[in-house]
This record gives sequence, C-alpha cells and structure tokens, in this order.
Amino acid sequence: MRKSLILEILYFLTTIVIGLITFHFAFDLTNIRTESVLDINIHDTYFVIEKTEFLPIYCLIILYFFYLAKVCFEKFENRQALWIFSIVSLLIILIWPTILGIVKSLAIQSGWTVYPPLSAGKVEIKENMFSRIYPNLYFAYIVMTIFGVFVFYKLGKNKK
Repeated sequence: MRKSLILEILYFLTTIVIGLITFHFAFDLTNIRTESVLDINIHDTYFVIEKTEFLPIYCLIILYFFYLAKVCFEKFENRQALWIFSIVSLLIILIWPTILGIVKSLAIQSGWTVYPPLSAGKVEIKENMFSRIYPNLYFAYIVMTIFGVFVFYKLGKNKK
C-alpha cells in the first residue's frame, strides 16, 4: 500500500513536471515573469491573456490525458489512480463550460457584415477558426463528462 502510494505520487509529480516543460516549449517562455502575456490576434483585435492564468488549465489537461492513459492501461484497478483521475476530471468538467463560453463568444456567426474603414468595402464573414472548433470542443465536453461518470461508477464498484 505504501509503495503504491509513493509510486502514484511520483507519477503525479512527473506528469506535472512534463506539463510545465511542455508549457515552456509550447509558449516559448524564457522567463514567465518577464514574458507574462499571450497575445491572440484575430483580424484587427488582440486578446491578451496572462500566461500564468493559462498554466493551471494546461497542466490539468496534461494530467487528464496522462491519467486517462494510466487508468485505461491498468483496466480501472488502481484505486489511487482512479481517485486522482476522478478529481482531475471533475475539475476539468467544472472548468470546461467557461472555455466553451469563451470560444463561443469568439466564434462569429456566419453572415455578419463588418464595416471596416470607409476606404474599404463591406466585408462579409463566412466563418472563422473558432466557429469550426466550438462543436468539437462541445463534443469533447460531452465525452469527458460521460467518461467521468463511468470512472466514478468504477470507483464506487471497486470500493465494495
């Protein structure tokens, strides 16, 4: 029991370190304090997000996928991994609607007409990247919720 708990803690910490390293290389950080914002440019608008606010969500998603692989590989028999995975999946299920709301607000519905400066003509927007991503993220949320309920069922079933 004690050895498996120590191994689980090491796996958890290793996953967090891998998440931090991939975050470092994915967003090209040399120092998180000096380069503290992430700029997203959509047409003429810049969205500025602090990287420190994006880091916990990124690490949660990395934890989710690593523990998803571990739980499926061990066939739902490791109780410590199931507990950690269920907590991580519950956090993601609670955070995901906020992400969906942000993406939906960035998805401009087709048929909108944008009036740029008077020297240019009307621009009709057909669709953008976020309008194509939103249905996929919504489907992923449904799948994660169903799988999270299944993991909670397995956790309760293994307790008996």
